[in-house]
Amino acid sequence: MTRSHLAPRLALLVIPLAACGGVSSDGEPGAEDAGAADAGAADAGAADAGAADAGPDAGPDAGQVSCPDGMELVPGGTFTMLDKPGSNTVEPFCMDVTHVTAGAYASCSSCAPAGTTAMCNTDIEFRADDPANCIDVAQAGFYCGSLGKSLPTEAEWEWAARGGPAANLYAWGDEEPTDADDPPRLCWFAGRNDVPFPDRPSGTCPVGFFDQASSHPLGLEDMSGNVWTWTSSEGVAATDRVVRGGGWDNTLASRMTTGFRNDAISETVRHQALGFRCIAPPLE
Repeated sequence: MTRSHLAPRLALLVIPLAACGGVSSDGEPGAEDAGAADAGAADAGAADAGAADAGPDAGPDAGQVSCPDGMELVPGGTFTMLDKPGSNTVEPFCMDVTHVTAGAYASCSSCAPAGTTAMCNTDIEFRADDPANCIDVAQAGFYCGSLGKSLPTEAEWEWAARGGPAANLYAWGDEEPTDADDPPRLCWFAGRNDVPFPDRPSGTCPVGFFDQASSHPLGLEDMSGNVWTWTSSEGVAATDRVVRGGGWDNTLASRMTTGFRNDAISETVRHQALGFRCIAPPLE
């Protein structure tokens, strides 16, 4: 899907929405923003914060391993998260290039249906290539498991988002996105007064629409923006999970960094700005 096929038709109808920070299990918003807990926000101006410690031998021999279709290889390495102290070591793994789409999720006959409240992509034909949203962490994990995959830990997600040893602050590098970027870098509220695709006054964007893969060191799409991503990592409570990546209903660049984390999202939340992608072991 390219921009040339998605000519502007509608002006953006800005609908104030709660992001996933305090949403009930039926998808009803209840907090100001999924990134409302700014105490954990990454400092985009911090010099070399959380720089990757991986050496030149951190990754596997690309000639010896590969990934299933639709996934990219993420080399292993050791690093410190931008917004969480401590050293993290990850083994090589494969990650979905995009979020799981609404169409792909709908094709899973054994999966529980996604939510259908306002702004959910469920059963909306023209949003089949948008991320699956309104799905709780158990549903996301089940879908991945049905394919022999799993949800990433937050360390795996951040390492992949930063491009491994490249240690990017944003998916594309260290340059902060703005609403004046031309072309725009990501799917978010900022800069969406003129909507570049039909019938989309608000909401998610088709996966890969902003072509982050062309500038991401590992060729991954939408690691900043579109929908927040579930991880398997426990949050501040045993029933919470950490979400990463920033959602389409955010406007703050700090929430689009590869280090920003929200660790207070109930595992039962099913929200319009929260989706998922899967990881898998490399193929030998």
